[in-house]
Amino acid sequence: MSGASHHAFEQAIINASGKVAGAGGLTAVGSGVAGKYTQAVAQNPDVAQVAVQWADVGVMAGIGLGIAGYITQLIFQWRRDRRESKVFLKKMSEQK
Repeated sequence: MSGASHHAFEQAIINASGKVAGAGGLTAVGSGVAGKYTQAVAQNPDVAQVAVQWADVGVMAGIGLGIAGYITQLIFQWRRDRRESKVFLKKMSEQK
């Protein structure tokens, strides 16, 4: 991959992983709220229990998605910074 396309690819990954992390957080919060609301309005205790269990699954999935997105973002940002640092040092050594 050329330098420009590699940079564009890394930037796309960084942007997408940020959105995944945000979606994970939103999923976690939404699942928790929906489960608790369903539990509060359900007439049947069995239905309420199932709603809470699914809400818990949604919260855990959302947290996992958020963490995965954040870690991906950190890794690709670190790689990009390392590459740009090497390019900068090379340019500075050429100017001497």
